[in-house]
Amino acid sequence: RFSLAKALINRGSTVRFENSRHIMTEIQGMYSGNKSDALNRAYACKVLILDDLGKEQATPFAISMLYELIDSRYMDGKPIVVTSNFSRPELLKRLCPHDAATAESIVSRLCENAETVYMCGDDRRLA
Repeated sequence: RFSLAKALINRGSTVRFENSRHIMTEIQGMYSGNKSDALNRAYACKVLILDDLGKEQATPFAISMLYELIDSRYMDGKPIVVTSNFSRPELLKRLCPHDAATAESIVSRLCENAETVYMCGDDRRLA
């Protein structure tokens, strides 16, 4: 994950590497009055890398903002790299259990022009 970010930076791209839990926490802060510019930074970079998508405990507001972020980048043709421990069906269930349509829209936009790379094996951090 970091190797990809480093290679893109070395080629002149602006990259934002963000754990999805962290960005969702920042988005939640916007709702509670914090003037965080989490979404603006995620919109502005050339490549957004969202790590561990599906691990967050998302509120309907946060999922709405995640959809807005992904849809905006999708419409502008800006790449998003996503890592997740979940299959597409599992991700659908985890992202938005109360709003399946929004979850489907998020996953659909992420998958449309995507190349999926499955990585199997033992967790090297536990070895």
